[in-house]
Amino acid sequence: MSEFFFVCDLKRRLDVVRASLRKVCKCHGVTGGCNLKTCWKQLAPFNVIGSELKRKYSSAVRVSFLNNKLHKRDNKRDRLVTKKEKKLVYLDSSPDYCVRNATAGSPGMLGRTCQGENSSSEECRSLCNSCNLRHRTVEHKKQVKCRCKFVWCCTVKCKVCTVKFSLTTCV
Repeated sequence: MSEFFFVCDLKRRLDVVRASLRKVCKCHGVTGGCNLKTCWKQLAPFNVIGSELKRKYSSAVRVSFLNNKLHKRDNKRDRLVTKKEKKLVYLDSSPDYCVRNATAGSPGMLGRTCQGENSSSEECRSLCNSCNLRHRTVEHKKQVKCRCKFVWCCTVKCKVCTVKFSLTTCV
């Protein structure tokens, strides 16, 4: 049963990607003439495809599997889902990634730590906030080898530099 839904889900994703394909052509020739034309199919930008997939997931319909057929709840009664309907369907809601769930393999966000520079720290803070958790960011310094130079024959000499980084933890 789950294989069926995986195949349907994969097919829907492929449909979105296929629908984004556009024919693009380029002319080749002397002084801009079109003596030879090369054409190919090009995908839409990644963010366009991602937005469309997100829209489809947001409007997905919860279904039940009865007598080897898909049914959806409509006006307090079950109705058969037809192939004409181009909706994405699901059996069970996705687990909440914010909460620890060993069965689903999700460690949750509480206590999760991210290491990085300013931009990745902002992303970590955003993840914490999306799970209604506060964040704590602590600046750290560490010594690393840097400006290394190869010295004739057999050695490498390095200086020691101080690098700043931050650790953001969801609390």
